[in-house]
Amino acid sequence: MPLDNQKIRGQFSLLAWNSSNDYDYVCLTTLWKGKKKSNSPSEKITVMWSHENSYGVIGSKVGDFIDVYLRTDEHEGIFVRRKIAIDLIECFTGLKICEVEFIENPKAKFLSKDKPRIKRAKWLPNEEVDIVLLYSNNYIINETDQIKTDFFTVKRISTGDNWFMCDENTATKLMKKGYSQLLIEQNDIPL
Repeated sequence: MPLDNQKIRGQFSLLAWNSSNDYDYVCLTTLWKGKKKSNSPSEKITVMWSHENSYGVIGSKVGDFIDVYLRTDEHEGIFVRRKIAIDLIECFTGLKICEVEFIENPKAKFLSKDKPRIKRAKWLPNEEVDIVLLYSNNYIINETDQIKTDFFTVKRISTGDNWFMCDENTATKLMKKGYSQLLIEQNDIPL
């Protein structure tokens, strides 16, 4: 594993992100804020469709991977369609699935000032979709930890950041699959 001076070098981070400049995709909001979180996301995670995103515009298309508005330090893993998560678990090591529980966003039925919505909100998904959280419970916390799987999670204790990562071989295979809304970048992560 390329670790030196307490850095993970040359590994690849994964993020659900609009890398195509097509801003017609839906976005999730997690409800982790202010909750105590266990070491891994083994319990159901509560989410809702977000009426906001980082780009200022939002659409109704559902990508293979789903972006999260206002990611928190507690965020771990990546939201993905269940069938893709199962395929990835069969192809690679170090992956786990966490179920998600959807709640309704109050803005789906009401506009500002509690006026009922007449039309369906444009930011709601245009299809029913089964989404799960895909994560790795192989944690790299310090320079003595070993990367033993294709996917792993780097945790920086000093900042509380989590990085969902894979090795170069895995990143190359993922890029060939051509998934939508998946950003794969090479990073050096200080521990």
